[in-house]
Formats: sequence, structure tokens, C-alpha cells
Amino acid sequence: NPLRQLEEAERLRLEAKLDKAESICGGLVRRHPYYLAALYTLGLIYFDKGNFEKALDCLTRAQMCDPADWRTLTALALTYLRLGAHAMAIEALQKASDLQ
Repeated sequence: NPLRQLEEAERLRLEAKLDKAESICGGLVRRHPYYLAALYTLGLIYFDKGNFEKALDCLTRAQMCDPADWRTLTALALTYLRLGAHAMAIEALQKASDLQ
């Protein structure tokens, strides 16, 4: 069940068991490439691991699935900040604020 797998991946992420969380969530994204929640969670996992380029990839793909998801935009803004793209971070935060 994809929802149960996603919930397990998020639980593991919150417990800082990032490799296990990545394995579960990565499998979900491979099987369901447009599963917004899985892309978002995988982006958070990569962010938590400090792999901001991979986080950016997942979160951008998540935003493509739903451009109006303020949580994805907020996570993208934090990722942009870590990558030094301050103008992009401001733009994403403004859009997230407008949508929320």
C-alpha cells in the first residue's frame, strides 16, 4: 500500500533513520513518479541528509505536480537558501505565503 509506505518513510525520517526512509520513499517514487506526497517526502529526506541538489530535484518535481502546494514551495525556499539562491527563495516564500 503506497500510503502506508509513505507514512513509514515519514516516521523513519522524523526518527532520523534517513537511509531507511530514503529507500522506502525512493522506491515509491520509482513506481509512482508523479506521487506528490512521495516526491515531497523524498525531498525532505534529501534536505535532512544535506543533499540539497537532490532535494531540489524532488521538490521541483513535486511542485510540477501541484504548483499551488504551499508546503512544497516552503521546502523549496529553504532548499534555495541552502544553495545560495536567495532571490529564488524569496520568490518561493512569497508565493507560498500568498497561497496559504
